[in-house]
Amino acid sequence: MIMWFLANPWAIWLIVVLLLALIEMFSLEFFCLMMAGGAVVAAVTSYFTGNWIIQVLAFAVASLLLIILVRPSLMRRLTPDLPGTRNNVEALIGRPVQVLETVTELQGLVRLEGDTWSARLRDGAPLQPGAFGRVVEIDGATAVVEPEPVSGEAPAP
Repeated sequence: MIMWFLANPWAIWLIVVLLLALIEMFSLEFFCLMMAGGAVVAAVTSYFTGNWIIQVLAFAVASLLLIILVRPSLMRRLTPDLPGTRNNVEALIGRPVQVLETVTELQGLVRLEGDTWSARLRDGAPLQPGAFGRVVEIDGATAVVEPEPVSGEAPAP
């Protein structure tokens, strides 16, 4: 049986294709699918040459090209941004902050999502360390904040 596989390398590549496709069914990231495409190219290459080095190179080059050229387009087409979905800095607007250093209209430091951010106050009296607020805008690398209405408890993240 092993001798048959060695004499028919396309069968080995077919098994690789099936394994990668199976893994892809669980990951759904199109990475293993691109590698399965590379394995198909290697299987076709094995029909023309019995040289394993050429087959492995064909697999590597085809997989890399598929990952670089095809996968991004597939990801964009199949996972579109849903209306109302906020990401990057947009997702930080409305999030609670805790003041680390006094925040004025010019400067200050806050804890936002576990990170320390430079901050400035939109308007009003300075926020003292330990106070809570909310992000109303992101201006470059600075969080523009406003005081959190006093309710006696820390805001939920």
